Amino acid sequence: MPEKIKLVLLSFACCNPKFASSDKQYLERIKEAGVKTGLEFQIDIVHATEVMMAPDHFPWMRDALPLFMKYGSAIAAKRSVSLSATVELRSNGGSSRKA
Repeated sequence: MPEKIKLVLLSFACCNPKFASSDKQYLERIKEAGVKTGLEFQIDIVHATEVMMAPDHFPWMRDALPLFMKYGSAIAAKRSVSLSATVELRSNGGSSRKA
């Protein structure tokens, strides 16, 4: 069984509840991409408040944290979701599938 691809969704819904619908859309698009490509994802949701309270646990967020502290949830991704991913699968000869 192939290993799941690990994704982290940084959620700003803790700061602005309107972003919860965007989180839901992101999750739906990621699941759709998984179905179309045959890939499995392990999706962890991390809230901005968690990052602010324990930044050392989220080193991938270190560069964005100063922007968040200055601009708040304005640094969140665009609310409309359009996810299109091309996944290159080296294990099967380098063919790619688009979702």
